[in-house]
Amino acid sequence: MREIILITIAITFYSFVGFVWAKFGILKSISESYYKVGWLFPAFCLIVGIGTFAIAWIDNSFLLASSGGALVVVGVLPEIKIPYIKYRHIIAAVLCIILSQLAIYFNYHDWQVNVLFVVFTAIFMIFKKRIFEIWWEEVVAFTCIFVVLI
Repeated sequence: MREIILITIAITFYSFVGFVWAKFGILKSISESYYKVGWLFPAFCLIVGIGTFAIAWIDNSFLLASSGGALVVVGVLPEIKIPYIKYRHIIAAVLCIILSQLAIYFNYHDWQVNVLFVVFTAIFMIFKKRIFEIWWEEVVAFTCIFVVLI
């Protein structure tokens, strides 16, 4: 069952990101795609978030479950152009990434993946005028989770 859930969230994530990239190019963040694809963005967040929560339940990882829950909140609050929703959305998105990295370190004991995430994030921050770092940080964060859960 765990493998089916993992494959489902991986296909959902990479298909959605690939579709958005192919159709609209690289946006500032994956969340910006809400204004391009509408309901598909919340559906994407709910599938990946609930799937991550389910895997965390199986693996007994409170941190990863909280990360999945934060992604569900991101999907429930997609209107980032409304100020009071934007801040809650950003807090949930940042928590999703931080909690997933903490889960990788504390629950899955794979600190090398954390180091790679930090290195890539630093590179994105250095070159942020040339690339959309938030988009790529989100992609790298999910890829880190996926690699660890395999």
